[in-house]
Amino acid sequence: MRLPRPTYSNVVASLALFVALGGTSYAVTTLPRNSVGSAQVRDHSLKVADLSSEATVGLARGRRGPLGAMGVDGPAGPQGPKGDTGSAGATGPTGPASSPEGWKTLDLVGSWVILGSQWATAQYRREPAGRVSIRGVVTKGGGVPVEGDVIAILPVGYRPVMDEVFGAMTGNYAVGGRVDITTAGQVVWIAGATGASGTNDYTSLSGISFWND
Repeated sequence: MRLPRPTYSNVVASLALFVALGGTSYAVTTLPRNSVGSAQVRDHSLKVADLSSEATVGLARGRRGPLGAMGVDGPAGPQGPKGDTGSAGATGPTGPASSPEGWKTLDLVGSWVILGSQWATAQYRREPAGRVSIRGVVTKGGGVPVEGDVIAILPVGYRPVMDEVFGAMTGNYAVGGRVDITTAGQVVWIAGATGASGTNDYTSLSGISFWND
């Protein structure tokens, strides 16, 4: 059976198809290595089957994170430097006051003695805040007191920082007198009733109190 003679249009169409297929094959086979990147690929156009190997697919997925990403804590880091000291807190409430120390015997000098067993003995003590107190009733035995007579001497730690002047009751009729305390600790009789006036020459030291700081 004789085949029909190809027409001009059939020849042109066949030639166009051959050129088109040949040109596409040429373009694909002559692309340089790594010349196709993200800019040349449309979204969702590549599939796993289009990639060369499973390793390539793994690279596209990214590497697995560290252990911490899988729920396992990593090792603790080194301790950081010490921070700044905080501000001072508020002052707490005042505690209970301490009791004063016990009374100590005041050593009398010269001929000064206690007036009698029924009267308060000569004593001294210091309170917690630093205040020194003296008490007792004394008299000068074997004579009458004169200005400047030293009755007793307070020990170190129980002396005023400056000389002090105090009023004192003297004599049976409560004659006002004066007793000084010096920075050397001397308890000095200055003025008051004496035996020469017809009354007993006692002197009360009670009520004398001063700060020693």
